[in-house]
Amino acid sequence: EKMHELYSEVSTGDIVYQKLQIKGVTAHAWLVIDMEKTSNGYELRVIDSNYPNSTNVYSFFDHSC
Repeated sequence: EKMHELYSEVSTGDIVYQKLQIKGVTAHAWLVIDMEKTSNGYELRVIDSNYPNSTNVYSFFDHSC
């Protein structure tokens, strides 16, 4: 559901800031600059705080599809 909400926001042209926190790892952030729906989830285009000089693509797989 959160990914669907994110897609709705990004698909209007907004850039979304997200803080990422994984248990046991310090947090970092990225900017979601674009998203595309795929047959089984989403492809996110992000500027990651760890790699600020490039755009990275991450896949999210929605197992409810």
